Amino acid sequence: MLIVRVDGQLHYANVRTVRGRVQAMIAGMEPPPRPVILDSAAWDHIDGTSTDMLKSLVKELQWKDIDVYLVEVHAPVLDDARRSGLVEIIGEDHVHPTVNSAVTSLESKEIT
Repeated sequence: MLIVRVDGQLHYANVRTVRGRVQAMIAGMEPPPRPVILDSAAWDHIDGTSTDMLKSLVKELQWKDIDVYLVEVHAPVLDDARRSGLVEIIGEDHVHPTVNSAVTSLESKEIT
């Protein structure tokens, strides 16, 4: 499991850096993480470039059998994520109010 928190706004000027760092973290893990949890607590909004990058990253990770979870999502960010189609790609069941609730959900899935 990999939990990633971007401590600042996600926007057009830093999306490539964020994407590269997430990819590098995943590449550095052996075995690769199956779930990646993106903690969005520091995000008050996301722009179009950011949602496009996130959609692309999520699809790339899903192709590699890595599920992505989005947690600590503020209402305006969640609205933008739904409008952009990001939540549809991630899956509504992969959006959690807290890191703990996502981890608990993942642990219960492993047991069953």
